Amino acid sequence: MPKITKVHEARQWEGNHGPMYEALIDFDTEQPGRVNMKTPDKWKVGDEVEITSREVNEKYGDKLKVGKPGGFTPNVGGKNDPEIQWKIDTSWAITSALTLLGDSAKPHFKDGGLKSTAKALLSLRQDLINELKSES
Repeated sequence: MPKITKVHEARQWEGNHGPMYEALIDFDTEQPGRVNMKTPDKWKVGDEVEITSREVNEKYGDKLKVGKPGGFTPNVGGKNDPEIQWKIDTSWAITSALTLLGDSAKPHFKDGGLKSTAKALLSLRQDLINELKSES
């Protein structure tokens, strides 16, 4: 994994959702590149990073997408939050039930069909997870 050896002063610009910053970053094992950030101090000297994308540009320097090693890992206060996971699972089940029921979903709002379909999908999902765990 490349380590950051220098972060040049960031240039601020106005993005679609507020201020953004662009800085040139030097690495110990990679060519330098420009990185966009939401905060000017996101990356520091010594940070180990994973370069996920490099857009070569002879005139202005390569544009990089940089992340923490291992990709995106949600971190909720440093621990797994069962309530957040429950909300994610429930949202998945409702979306899947709506997709499964398609145009016929509208009448199911009143008679509880959408709810029972979502519950059934959650149950099937958990059964599959348990089955896969027991096989490994």
